Amino acid sequence: MLKRGYLAQYTHGKAFVVTESSPEEAAALFKKLRERFPPAGDAKAGDEAYTAADRYLGNIALFRKGAHVAGWTNVKEADPGALSSALAAKLP
Repeated sequence: MLKRGYLAQYTHGKAFVVTESSPEEAAALFKKLRERFPPAGDAKAGDEAYTAADRYLGNIALFRKGAHVAGWTNVKEADPGALSSALAAKLP
């Protein structure tokens, strides 16, 4: 689903940012991610966001801000929602 974008690895997890051509396309992608990774909690980032847990990706947080879909995976010893909020603040 996430075909193009940026991935950065940090000691506390991996951040990613994918830019779609429009907010509508980003919303459609976010809907697919929500189906694949069902929400387990709320996050306050961007236009819509949530946290989840995955067997392979560990603690994750996903959000959409405009035409961007971004978040964190494999989060260890940190709050994925807070990390997403900080990342969302840096996106246009």
